[in-house]
Amino acid sequence: MDLKDRVDIIAKQADIIYKKIFIFSAIAGGSWIYGIKTNSYFGLIIWVVFVLTAIGLVVNLTRQGTLYVELEEIKNGKS
Repeated sequence: MDLKDRVDIIAKQADIIYKKIFIFSAIAGGSWIYGIKTNSYFGLIIWVVFVLTAIGLVVNLTRQGTLYVELEEIKNGKS
């Protein structure tokens, strides 16, 4: 595979992950605030949503870091 193609693919993957991080952070922020205000059964469901989106944020930030390392390797000529 050509070097430029690899960089383009990594950039597209990073863009998709960035959009997922943006959406997850919006959901986590909204559910966290609403979960604090609500003490009912629905509040528990909101906390579960918050935990799941927080896990999604961690996973996607880890993937973003992996793509960054790949780009650094290409930049330094290791790959």
